[in-house]
Amino acid sequence: MSGGSEPTAAQAALVTALKAGEQRAVISVRSPAGEVLGTVEPITYDLAADCRLHETLSRWRAENMAVFLTVFQSTPEKTAAFLAHVSLPAPSRLFCLLRDATGTPVGNVGLCNIAEGSAELDNVLLGARTAASGFMRYATSAFLGWSFRALGFHQIYLYVLEDNARAVRLYEAVGFQRRERLPLWRRETAEGYDLLRWGAPGALPISTWLLRMILSSGPFTDPMIPA
Repeated sequence: MSGGSEPTAAQAALVTALKAGEQRAVISVRSPAGEVLGTVEPITYDLAADCRLHETLSRWRAENMAVFLTVFQSTPEKTAAFLAHVSLPAPSRLFCLLRDATGTPVGNVGLCNIAEGSAELDNVLLGARTAASGFMRYATSAFLGWSFRALGFHQIYLYVLEDNARAVRLYEAVGFQRRERLPLWRRETAEGYDLLRWGAPGALPISTWLLRMILSSGPFTDPMIPA
């Protein structure tokens, strides 16, 4: 990770304006041929108040829970609380909705730990099928391209479970490179379990590994990667 641990004033101002709806950034998702496949749209306070969105995001998380480091019982109420109390108030986080060409929500993508020079790619999830082949690849790439340009990063990194082969293929397809293979510990919770990158009381080592992958702004020059 490069840069500081907090967003710069300019980064924080842009993220805050996007969430407030004071500035728009609807990112087009296009095929290599230029066909519009959908959009990436920052979740605003107004959009986050929609109960239908809470239900949709909660269902997607529940259906894909095993690929995350924190496993719990997903509900619309918890999703609403996450948006209202964690994601939206934090200038170091940006959570976006993916829509297909018809405007139908089909997934999400985001950033966390936004700081000078770097950020962590977070909450990458295709929740519904789309008619466009390679949609998630092009959507992720478009979002990364916008992030480098708008927020001035030199580097974007991520963590992914090594056995999540589909996600690893996606990240490698958009240019991420494997940097570290990290051990994990599992700690049981009241609703499920947490996978931790370090030992903790009650946590046991497991055979699953975590990959840390990095994408630098240098080689990332074109947000539309050919199939």
